[in-house]
Amino acid sequence: MQSESGPHKNFGQPVVRASATFDEADEHPLTPAQAARRFDVPEYLLRKACAEGTLQHLRVVNSLWLAPAAVEQFARSWRATKRRRS
Repeated sequence: MQSESGPHKNFGQPVVRASATFDEADEHPLTPAQAARRFDVPEYLLRKACAEGTLQHLRVVNSLWLAPAAVEQFARSWRATKRRRS
C-alpha cells in the first residue's frame, strides 16, 4: 500500500544542458531570431548548426542562446561557402 503523497512534489532544478559556456567579456547572448537578423543568416541554419554541434550555444530548457562572436564566425564561413558555390 502506498503512502499518501502531499500536494507539492519537489521535481528538482530545471535541466540546463550547456554545450558551451560564454565568457563574461562576450556580448549578451542572442536568440536564434536575433542572431539571424543581426548577421543576415537564415535562422534555420543557425538552429541546424546548433543541433549538429557546430555552433557554440547554450540550451536552457527549450531556449537556445548563441554567442555573438560564434555566430559572426559562422556567418563568415557560410558566406564564403555560398560564394564558392556561385
